[in-house]
Amino acid sequence: RIKFMLVDYHRTRLKKIQKNTLHILRREETLARLSKQEEDFARKYLDLVVAHQKEVIVDKLPRIFRKLAEKSDGLDMVQTPCLDEFVYFHVEEDVGQVVVHERTGATVDLHTGDIVATRYEPVRGLVATGQIALI
Repeated sequence: RIKFMLVDYHRTRLKKIQKNTLHILRREETLARLSKQEEDFARKYLDLVVAHQKEVIVDKLPRIFRKLAEKSDGLDMVQTPCLDEFVYFHVEEDVGQVVVHERTGATVDLHTGDIVATRYEPVRGLVATGQIALI
């Protein structure tokens, strides 16, 4: 059972790396969260995707459309993770009240040992400091 959970955890982590490869590799903050093996995987995965897209799609386009730009007409073409998705987390140390919805002012009390589900954005800083751990 533990082996299944670990394998599932790694599978999920690799899926997220694959989905957001450009976002992860272009920001030092997100790149620092990866292990050396995950960073190598992300770089190799990006190289493979770019080579595949070039061979299958880009080479068949007229020359003026062949440039792979990260930004076009002021729009960022790199997919970024959705920070409004709900996450489950375990509270590692007492935090107190946290505002989980800016417009309504809704709050939640976070005490050591609690398991809570809420949007990721309001608790993003707590994850970075280690006060809470994502499940």
